[in-house]
Amino acid sequence: MMLNLNLQQLKRFLISGGIATSLHFVIMGLLIVLGVDPLWATSLGAASGAAFNYVLQYYYTFVSDRRHLHSMTAYLIAAGLAWLTNLLVFALMHKILCAGVIISQLAATLIMTIQNYLLYKKLVFLQKSTLAD
Repeated sequence: MMLNLNLQQLKRFLISGGIATSLHFVIMGLLIVLGVDPLWATSLGAASGAAFNYVLQYYYTFVSDRRHLHSMTAYLIAAGLAWLTNLLVFALMHKILCAGVIISQLAATLIMTIQNYLLYKKLVFLQKSTLAD
């Protein structure tokens, strides 16, 4: 599968994702401060960030004209996969490899960023690669 890179779209994806990730991190941090286990805190933070991220990606990044019923269904599947990826990478890093919370979350975020861009572009918002990309 060939992926032509649209740098403006990638920039918008990173901005939108950065805002949603910030929301994730703020919620996660607050929950940890309140005594919630970091694994639960990152799970709840990720779910909150994902909900906000859909709106940003649909309207700003991909400027999709796909019906919400279809894009939302595909997004929920992709978000579920991202949530699971976040949870598994975080658990591996934090619980098994004994890495700190910040390093564990950064590793999970990096992997999810690549995964999400590819899924959103090709499956969720149905962006076709062209030479103009």
